[in-house]
Amino acid sequence: QKIEAGKMELYMTSFSIEAMLDALRDINTPLAEKNSNQFLIECEIGLGSMFQDETKVSQCLTNFLSNAFKFTNEGIVTLAIAPFDEDGVEMIRFNVQGTGVGMTPEQLVTVFEEYQQGERSITAETAQRGTGLGLSLTKSYAELMGGRVEAESEKDVGSTFAFIIPRAFSHKDAKEA
Repeated sequence: QKIEAGKMELYMTSFSIEAMLDALRDINTPLAEKNSNQFLIECEIGLGSMFQDETKVSQCLTNFLSNAFKFTNEGIVTLAIAPFDEDGVEMIRFNVQGTGVGMTPEQLVTVFEEYQQGERSITAETAQRGTGLGLSLTKSYAELMGGRVEAESEKDVGSTFAFIIPRAFSHKDAKEA
């Protein structure tokens, strides 16, 4: 099933969440090791399958993970997956948590805006490593898939970025991006 909105296209298929997580582990472990980070995936056994755009879900999660690896040094980046019910719709929450530099409340407000670099006030060395690109696109894809993104952060403690989408795509849940 192909969904189009503006210039964005989604290709809906049924896929195993565990198989996607295995692929994410393979792709992202080398990124984690660049800054001597541990990469953990936390989920319950038997998550089953989803009906969404697997490639876009993986890209969005990899985007969150690569940012977490960039801003975390010798720390832990965790991808935690939890299904939950929201108004009768089964949602899947993917939390990406890093124990890195974190952000101020002011930086957090604009983090999903296009081309924002949340790290402007951080040292030049750190700033050059983070592009800030991709977060607005991740937000657009989450909304197109019927979900949303959330972020919370504490300066010098770390950040958690959440990618929350329905287990099964439905036209009625999707927002035009």
